[in-house]
Amino acid sequence: MSLAVGETKNLNVYAFPQDAQLYSDQIIALIKDNPNPSIFNVQCLGAKPVVTVSSEKIEFERALLERTNEKVLKLTNACAIPVNWKLSGCEKLPEEFEVSIQSGTLKPCQEVEVNITFKAITEKKFTETITLEVEDVEEYGIKQDNKPIVLEAEAFKISLNEELKINQELDFKAVRVGEPKVLTIPLKNMGMYPIKYFFAMNKDSTKETFTIEPMEEKIDPGQERAIKVRFMSKKELKLKNMSDIKLNILEGDLNVEFQTIPIMVSVNAVFSKYTISPLRNINFGPMQFGEQATRTFEIRNEGLFEFKYNICDILDEEAKQKIREERQKELEERLGIE
Repeated sequence: MSLAVGETKNLNVYAFPQDAQLYSDQIIALIKDNPNPSIFNVQCLGAKPVVTVSSEKIEFERALLERTNEKVLKLTNACAIPVNWKLSGCEKLPEEFEVSIQSGTLKPCQEVEVNITFKAITEKKFTETITLEVEDVEEYGIKQDNKPIVLEAEAFKISLNEELKINQELDFKAVRVGEPKVLTIPLKNMGMYPIKYFFAMNKDSTKETFTIEPMEEKIDPGQERAIKVRFMSKKELKLKNMSDIKLNILEGDLNVEFQTIPIMVSVNAVFSKYTISPLRNINFGPMQFGEQATRTFEIRNEGLFEFKYNICDILDEEAKQKIREERQKELEERLGIE
């Protein structure tokens, strides 16, 4: 290179690294009639497009139908040059999947989060693949090897027996005050995975008169439970389609709430009712010695249940105790108490 007095020229130096490593060298400029050379140190850092991913397999938890899960895929530029990236194959994914960002540019050490959403629409297992493609921004055709990313998900539903209605009804009908009555709710898991259930009652009055066994439980696929609902009231009570009892159904492993079923309860708890006529004294009037007279009184059942009665001397304690014992024995036999 020849330079006139005061002239300036540029010396272009090009680097063509073959590997991703640091290269060092020197440019020595010899000047005519000058014994001292000028030395310029030069360096070149060879780099290839490298983008790392947080995971090569995105696994979504099982999702109930109409539920949505979201996962985050992190892409990080792990090289010293800017790169272009693209997730190919997104357009072929089923409608259940949605990818928030599908391409972009990353500066050195920059990171981007890609949100991948799965919505359970139909009951099915999914194994899908998208591919990460990376190349240099200067379009020299220098690319990173394609990296497949697997997406796994499953949509499922909870299936219960058809006898369990959306508004389950329990009609206890007429019940004697102080006597229990039990009805059952059939519950069968018709799905592929375990379910859990539990009952909830908000009012104290409901908790005092109703007992449920078992109150909560886990049911495996194909298993069935006959849940006992026991009613007993210490006073007269009439309920019509009372909905304070709720049956809650959950997914068995993830405890995701699936459905709340109100239990519509009707019951009429009553005492035995009767009338005696005449209510008090039976008057035989004046009678001669040795004369016999007959008077009658009426006992009328005004209630909903039949009942037995005994007539005894009010002063005969032994007879009254015997009657009480017989009535208790009859009650225990009716209730199945041993």
